[in-house]
Amino acid sequence: MRKTSNKRPKDANHLQLKFNVRIEEWLPFWGKFTSEIDSIDLAPLTKFGYLKELLEMRTSNDIDELPFTEEGYETSKAILEVEYAQSTKIVNSYIKNIMELRLIAGANLRKVKDFYKQLRFNVQSLDARRCQGKREMHFGQA
Repeated sequence: MRKTSNKRPKDANHLQLKFNVRIEEWLPFWGKFTSEIDSIDLAPLTKFGYLKELLEMRTSNDIDELPFTEEGYETSKAILEVEYAQSTKIVNSYIKNIMELRLIAGANLRKVKDFYKQLRFNVQSLDARRCQGKREMHFGQA
């Protein structure tokens, strides 16, 4: 069952998150979009407008030719999920980010902190993906 709310966003930019083609940005973007736009009580065409507004050009090209209808909105969500919500690609992207972290020479505290932040982000993202996968298996979702 979908939660609805009377909260109406002023515009889609309040999400402060646009999606481009970086696969590792898909989960934060889609989670925020579905919880703050898709799940509230708005007309589907309004949601479709918000979705289009939040996609950067390379990504919006995936859905630009769809009709601006309720069916177009549902089709656009399906296209985006098929294209970007691929577990293997997402996991591989985080692993690649970890493997490509630059080695630190010397004792530069700033570089160590930057390395740690990047490593922590990617490890936490992998862990969150692992936990989500367990929930999906437990609840019979795929």
